Amino acid sequence: MLFSDLSLISRKEMNRMMNANFTSLAKTKPDDVRWKKYIYDCIGRTAPACATCKDITNCFQCSLAS
Repeated sequence: MLFSDLSLISRKEMNRMMNANFTSLAKTKPDDVRWKKYIYDCIGRTAPACATCKDITNCFQCSLAS
């Protein structure tokens, strides 16, 4: 999880940090997409965990599901 990779304690803390420091990026992020996936989507890459996901059909708008 990205928030723990960044030594943050929760997704809420991650959202606060991103909103405070990356305002324009935070404004464009959909609520139903997690930060790590959103950042990878923004740079046109697939997040490493997505390639081996066992729950791909229930993912947040994942392009690999189709």
